[in-house]
Amino acid sequence: MPPVQAIETRYAGCRFRSRLEARWAVFFDALNIEWQYEPQGYLVTSSFDQEQTRPYLPDFWLPATQTWAEVKGHDAAVDWNFLAAACDWHSALPGLRESGGTTRGLLLLGPVPRPHPGCRWLHPGVQQHKGVTAEFFIFHGCCGLVRPPVLTEAGIGEGHWGWHWNNCGDPKCTPETCTGSPPSAGGVAVHGFEADERVAAAYTAARSARFEHGQSGGLS
Repeated sequence: MPPVQAIETRYAGCRFRSRLEARWAVFFDALNIEWQYEPQGYLVTSSFDQEQTRPYLPDFWLPATQTWAEVKGHDAAVDWNFLAAACDWHSALPGLRESGGTTRGLLLLGPVPRPHPGCRWLHPGVQQHKGVTAEFFIFHGCCGLVRPPVLTEAGIGEGHWGWHWNNCGDPKCTPETCTGSPPSAGGVAVHGFEADERVAAAYTAARSARFEHGQSGGLS
């Protein structure tokens, strides 16, 4: 079966490469989060092989939180090692050095989640702090994007939590062999506490946005 082709979609004066990207733009607008679509491309060089350089054009820039965002329709499309290189110490992406503990980083956005009562969605993001770190971010209706506190079996506590890889310096190290599997691009659903109604409404707006023939669309 041939690969599914993304549908180019116009929204808010931008021509998005996929309808999913346009849906995330609708989500940002519903929360009044300023966004820029594909503002600039960069060359990313592997930390382990300086001759391996690839062009990279991040999907979104969120100025208020200084966060880059990459949209992927499924986990198989995520190249975690490439994203680690994009966020590493000598990253081509500006503003990511020593980004641990901040909202600066490269946010991964998968399919727009379906909101559920008593559920919040955490979205993975890659940061740089003495190596490469994958942390989780949470959308909040009053301040856009924040880093959540630690996840425990009892729910959300204090502190933070994350997932680390490529700190060992081994060029053969990957997320799968170093410290476990990477988080899903689609995020993690955390149950057992009150959902943010404004964020839930934004997810709903993004999921229900109507785009006619891939050319126009908007909030329903």
